[in-house]
Amino acid sequence: MSTESKEDVVVLYDIPSREPCSAWSLNPWKTRLVLNYKNIPYRTEWVEYPDLAPTLSKLVPKRESATHSTEEFTSPTITLPDGTAIMDSLAIAKALEQLQPKPSLQLDSPLLDKVTTLIFQIRTALVPIFMPLVHKLLLPERSAEYFRRTREQRTGRTLEEIYNDPETGGAKAWEKGEKDGLRELGELYKRAKKENGGPFLEGKEPGFADFVVAGQMRMFERLGHLEDYIKGSGKEVGEMYERVGRGWKGMIIELIELCLCAEL
Repeated sequence: MSTESKEDVVVLYDIPSREPCSAWSLNPWKTRLVLNYKNIPYRTEWVEYPDLAPTLSKLVPKRESATHSTEEFTSPTITLPDGTAIMDSLAIAKALEQLQPKPSLQLDSPLLDKVTTLIFQIRTALVPIFMPLVHKLLLPERSAEYFRRTREQRTGRTLEEIYNDPETGGAKAWEKGEKDGLRELGELYKRAKKENGGPFLEGKEPGFADFVVAGQMRMFERLGHLEDYIKGSGKEVGEMYERVGRGWKGMIIELIELCLCAEL
């Protein structure tokens, strides 16, 4: 966290898609959903992959826990109106909760750590699906070149080899995703619906844990695999995602579309 020049609104540093530019990345989506839920004014600063480190290193220190150079400076990063800069979606959520406590993100939910772990395990299992498709379907030219080069260096395989691997790609990846987290994630939402009526984990009001899930689902929707995600996790997870998209408390928020249209 650091302090830089001031601006009247929150600035969200996000990774653009190819034209027409819109939000797609799972981690920035968590922050974008929080900002919209709390109705906090913000603007988006689109930063392509090769520009993340040069841009964000002027705002925040590198992540010491990074295991690869591409993880040292990441999106989401925000700057607050007082000039404070923050990297990492959970740290950002905590800062925004302090800035504007209502409506609550329910960061003290005992389910948040569990959901975060499950989402990481699902992400790991589905690397053969999303990594090649993000490159193929979403990224503009400069980001696509950087993404291919760095991911192939990291894995020692081409994106095509990762995607077409008969042992880990395709249906095998979804089977592993279901086993490693999707099925258990669905059970959490089934239990929530039974105990508190749902559609969110804590009942009628969404929390950050729900936004963690919705952010990942939005990325897979952009990749054409939302139905596979819901098939593996269950209809209750799909109901939560639908509710995030059309709002809550009887209000027609159209949250997903609002986020996508921001700063286009």
